[in-house]
Amino acid sequence: MGCNSHTYIEYRRKEYKGEDWISLLHHEVDERHYPLYAKMAGVRNYGDQITPIAPPRGFPEDAGYAAKRNYYRRIDDKLASEMEDGFVSSDNAARWISEGISSFCPDDVDYISGPDWHSASWLTSAEFATAVREVASDDVYWMAVLAMVESVANTDGFECRVVFWFDN
Repeated sequence: MGCNSHTYIEYRRKEYKGEDWISLLHHEVDERHYPLYAKMAGVRNYGDQITPIAPPRGFPEDAGYAAKRNYYRRIDDKLASEMEDGFVSSDNAARWISEGISSFCPDDVDYISGPDWHSASWLTSAEFATAVREVASDDVYWMAVLAMVESVANTDGFECRVVFWFDN
C-alpha cells in the first residue's frame, strides 16, 4: 500500500500572529516521494537513512479553513448514513477514538481527524526549502511547490508554512 501526502501551503500577514492561517494550495500528491516524506517528518524512512527536519509536530490548531475541512470529519449520524463526504457516524467516531486512530478537534468535539491520516505536521518555509533541496531537487512537482512557498515567503509582510499529513 502506498503513502500519499496531503499538502497545504498556508500564509498570513506577519502582523496577524495569533490569527488562523489561510490555505493557498492543497494537493493530495499521488506521485509519491518517500525520501522527501522522510526528510519532512520521518515518514517512510526505511532504515532511518534520512535525518528528518523535525518529528511530526501534530496538526496545527491554527490551520487554515481548507486544511481543517479536509483533516477533520464531522460527527453526524444522519449525513454519515447518507454516505455524505466528510461525515462520520457517532459509533465509528467513538470506535476510532477508542482505538487511537482518530482524535477530536481541539476546539470542536463534533469533529474528529480522519482515521487514515497519520504523521500530521508543518514546516516553516525555510525548513520546507531545506527538505526539498536536499532530497527532491530533481522532482518538478515538488520544486514547483517550493517556488510557490518561496514566492509567498518573500512577499513583504507575509509569512508562509507548509501543513501536511499522510495516508496509507
